Amino acid sequence: MPSDAQQQDCSALSSPPVPADIDLRSYCWMKLDLSRLHSSDFIHLASNEEFGAAVKLWTESMRQVPAGSLPNDDKILACLAGYRGSPRRWMKVKTIALHGFSLCSDGRLYHPVLAEMVLDAWGNKTQQPTSSPSDPRAKDRERLRRWRAAQRARQENGQHIRTEEAHSTQTDETIETFQGRFTETFPETAETFHRKEGEGEKRERRNVDNVSETAGETFQETPLTEPSPLPTATREGTLCKK
Repeated sequence: MPSDAQQQDCSALSSPPVPADIDLRSYCWMKLDLSRLHSSDFIHLASNEEFGAAVKLWTESMRQVPAGSLPNDDKILACLAGYRGSPRRWMKVKTIALHGFSLCSDGRLYHPVLAEMVLDAWGNKTQQPTSSPSDPRAKDRERLRRWRAAQRARQENGQHIRTEEAHSTQTDETIETFQGRFTETFPETAETFHRKEGEGEKRERRNVDNVSETAGETFQETPLTEPSPLPTATREGTLCKK
């Protein structure tokens, strides 16, 4: 149930110390001033359990919207502080756990120190901080940036080399495949050519032999004609020659 402070009119309260649109849920840092904490009254008034509940509420407030605020609801606050299902234990530590929080006009609880942390973190997030040459962490950041750039370049170079190797392997495989197919095909073609050439020569030789045999048989079958005998010389022929 809401308390009396929760039931009062919020219009008469002060305005929130941070803008309503500040969202630091993606911001993973919380700048805690230990000197300021240990010099405050809270560190002397809180027990270990109350201190633990307060720290949980501080961290949970940085994840709220607007950042640095808490809802004005005892049930939600108990869950955020780690007392889900234990409302009596929450009521025992509530006063010290909410030390420094005050209700504002938007109906939420704000802590002035947390509001300063939120504004500082919001400024660092929206504006890139400039590091001076004397900053000891600037060298570390520059070294880290160079190392990441070198790693990225090495990875890109490795990918390029792997791509060239893969292309070269594919080219070699294509050449080997072509040579293998040519080697497999060419001997058959040459063998077929030589076999056909030999068969042609044998066929021509066989034809020549057949023609020779046919001509020989023809010459053998045709009888040779004997020349006719010369006429016998007579007395009249001899006189004619004279």
